[in-house]
Amino acid sequence: MPTTVGSDGWGRILARSHHVKGLLRCLEGMSPCVWNVRHGEMHHVRLVRKSATCPPSGWFVPDGACALCARAPSTGEGPVRMGICVEVQVLGAIAGDVIGSVYEWHNTKSLDFELFSEQSRFTDDTVLTVAVADSILSGAPLVELLRQYVLAYPRRGYGGYFRKWVESGSTSPYGSWGNGASMRVSPVGFAYPTLEETIARAAESAAVTHNHEQAVTAACAVAAAIFLARTGVRRHEIQRELETRFGYDLSVSLEEIRPSYTFDVSSAGSVPQALRAFLESTSFEDAIRRAVSIGGDSDTIACITGGVAHAAYGTVPPEIRSAVLARLDPRMIEVVEAFSQRYGVSA
Repeated sequence: MPTTVGSDGWGRILARSHHVKGLLRCLEGMSPCVWNVRHGEMHHVRLVRKSATCPPSGWFVPDGACALCARAPSTGEGPVRMGICVEVQVLGAIAGDVIGSVYEWHNTKSLDFELFSEQSRFTDDTVLTVAVADSILSGAPLVELLRQYVLAYPRRGYGGYFRKWVESGSTSPYGSWGNGASMRVSPVGFAYPTLEETIARAAESAAVTHNHEQAVTAACAVAAAIFLARTGVRRHEIQRELETRFGYDLSVSLEEIRPSYTFDVSSAGSVPQALRAFLESTSFEDAIRRAVSIGGDSDTIACITGGVAHAAYGTVPPEIRSAVLARLDPRMIEVVEAFSQRYGVSA
């Protein structure tokens, strides 16, 4: 049912209260919209971030945003007579990717760095993570969605072999041992009710392209870590399970890894390090900072760490969420919000 906002008949929002999903489903395309009951037709509005009453990651759907009524949008300053604040969700893996994007080719070995800059953007890690979430939601074959998403979001730093696979039109995997399957797997960790099913689904999602044993193992380890973290398993038990089941040595500290670590896109050379960053962390932000601080393939390492940290800490901090959302487009936000709602992923 629509949510009624205000008392003068103006502004009936086509969304469940306090969720953005419906706002992005407009009769005329994927942009926010409001139903003006005076005119009986759909009018476009813009989401204004943010009013004094909105949370840091909220977007405000203002009163008076109808161009046909010639009423200007609210400035969002001070009390607002009518409107609705919408809390939008984002996956921790995506936040890690956006934060790490600046440092992939300009590594830092410090924990003290700027989280966001004008150059911060989503990369292939985010695009393919959203594709996996979309596949889980819709049931569409992942092999098809991966290709569709790459064509929709070109020039996002895709690996050379993966790009050739997309261009070839092939539906067969190409034996990659890289970390590409691990960077996109986080939705699998949130979606399934048991550890065994999570691991099986992670293996399936990896083998679409990355069917090398090391790549499949790594994707399963990441998804398993997310499942264990979100189900309340203690950190030392997560470490023990990952070491026992997947054969990783997660005892090497970041302090030991950091000085000599260099760019490494292999699953074996980046996923254990990303998991270690989570194991040493004290908060979501601290986990991302630790992941970026070792250098190397920073966006992918932070993406992997971010997925597990989101599961463990239960949220992405509002300030980080807001900065990430500002860099995503409506299609991505719609998929992430729908996925989060269906699988109970908290903001």
